[in-house]
Amino acid sequence: MASNASRLVLGGFYDTILVRYVGEIGIKSEKVRRRLKDRLAKCITNQLARKQAPGFSLSVTHARIFLSIEDPRDIAAVHELLQRIPGIHSFSYCKVLPIDLPVIHERAVALARLLLDAGKSFAVRVTREGTHPFTSQSLARDLGSSIHEALGDLHVTVDLTKPDVTVHVEVRDGTALLYHETHDGFGGMPRDVSSPVLGCVGMVDESWEACQRVIKRGSNVHLVLTRWVNENDGGANKEPGRLEVDDIVRALNADSRLVERVFHVLDMQEENLVRITVVPLHASIATLLERAGIPAGSRVIASFLGMAVPAFMHARVFTMSAGAPRKSMDFKAIVSEWSCVEGQEGTNGTLHAIQAMVDAITRMVPKDVPPLPLLFPLVPTVFGQVPEASGVITATPDPCVADVLLEMLRHPASRDEFRSVLERAVDQRRVVRFDMIERRFLSRR
Repeated sequence: MASNASRLVLGGFYDTILVRYVGEIGIKSEKVRRRLKDRLAKCITNQLARKQAPGFSLSVTHARIFLSIEDPRDIAAVHELLQRIPGIHSFSYCKVLPIDLPVIHERAVALARLLLDAGKSFAVRVTREGTHPFTSQSLARDLGSSIHEALGDLHVTVDLTKPDVTVHVEVRDGTALLYHETHDGFGGMPRDVSSPVLGCVGMVDESWEACQRVIKRGSNVHLVLTRWVNENDGGANKEPGRLEVDDIVRALNADSRLVERVFHVLDMQEENLVRITVVPLHASIATLLERAGIPAGSRVIASFLGMAVPAFMHARVFTMSAGAPRKSMDFKAIVSEWSCVEGQEGTNGTLHAIQAMVDAITRMVPKDVPPLPLLFPLVPTVFGQVPEASGVITATPDPCVADVLLEMLRHPASRDEFRSVLERAVDQRRVVRFDMIERRFLSRR
């Protein structure tokens, strides 16, 4: 690890990390651009605190973010976190110099000597912003000549097409930045720029990927974790199926795969203690479905519950807050991992099935609760509110699970019974915390 850190900073030659934000930020208005940059800078600062890497100080200019390297011992950890923060396009380890040509020439030669072996080729690339007494081409030419002359004993050559080593010089804001390689960032937009959304996970593998994609676009995703429980899991002297927070935390921490998945998704968000809502799904839900001939383990049922549970949770929060939920609970959308429907081919069938499911959920929640739009990051060409679609999915010779579910929900008695068991599950939700440092669930205390 130490040798890798030394390689990244070239044994101490580099003293700064140049962070480039995604191009989408650069095309925003000045006010919006400043807000996005400030948010990205805060994300980086908070991640540094979580990784306990105090040897770095952050500064922001109109076009770049800089991390001064005061103690390189944690450079490997910082390198990893910069690749995980949404909003970062790329970053480079660099040497910050004044715009003093003799100094730039001397340091460029020193960098080339560190990078070039005998017989290797090199090129110099210069970019500038602003007015200077030299052009980019003239500076690149002069630096190339200085390097070629100073390293004559190594018989290095100039190759502008496919060089072994490229020395980059970026001149802007009264400084010259010297570096030789660029590392890819995560892309996307800074987290928490968009409105908070609900993301239901735990039923299918794709739900984790769906939430991660939405986080990458800058949304602050509140995870709703669904877990199947038995009616007798409440224990002695407890309401059947009503688990205490300590029981839930103990069960969640025992699932090492779940813990790792939660950490992987939330690692792009900067808080050390992240709030998660756990919703128990009782056996009565499975019994109701199977009575209608619907397998509770169906992929369609998992996707449907992944939309319905957050919708019912939003309805409960909205009703209990008299239509004015606090900011942290004022959710603007629901993430769905829906990507395909059994018995339906292509995106068209998927969209019609989604629209039919949304209509069924809308009929079950109270009419005075404003419905939340749904995000479908895994459906091809669809990322946003469900487009208009007329009718329901087309029946096939062997009715698919979606058809049977929709038929069940068309009957008022069945719909009311299904609403009742979902409301019961949501009413028994529990809030826990996930410690990003210790990687474990905690009781909300």
